[in-house]
Amino acid sequence: MCLAFVATVGERWRGNHERLREPADLRRWYREYGLLDEPVAVTPTGLDAARTLREAIHRVAIDLFTGIAAGRIRGCASPECALLFVDTSRLGRRRWCSSAACGSKDRSAAYRRRQAGRVSWTAVSPAWWTSRVR
Repeated sequence: MCLAFVATVGERWRGNHERLREPADLRRWYREYGLLDEPVAVTPTGLDAARTLREAIHRVAIDLFTGIAAGRIRGCASPECALLFVDTSRLGRRRWCSSAACGSKDRSAAYRRRQAGRVSWTAVSPAWWTSRVR
């Protein structure tokens, strides 16, 4: 969605064709990309703020995709998450967008799977145990 927002300026290399010329254009873009179900009032000031945000996103995207971090862009390993993140770990082996959120869920699920396959000694009857000890 951020890249679609950045694309509201066409032909940046040649003429900077502005597609958000007036507040109604931004309102239409909101609806087309499913951000809002109901029309919202967009003022000229709001349009200027949206354009400023769009240009900041454009600069960050260029730096991210062409800079030294480009090789460190990863997708979260959690099957329930679709976030991308920049792996800033020393060895470049980070797996989750957030160790506290997605990482914790995945580690907890793995622990539960391991525990499900183990025999619980408290559930073993004394007769079973004494027959094995002799």
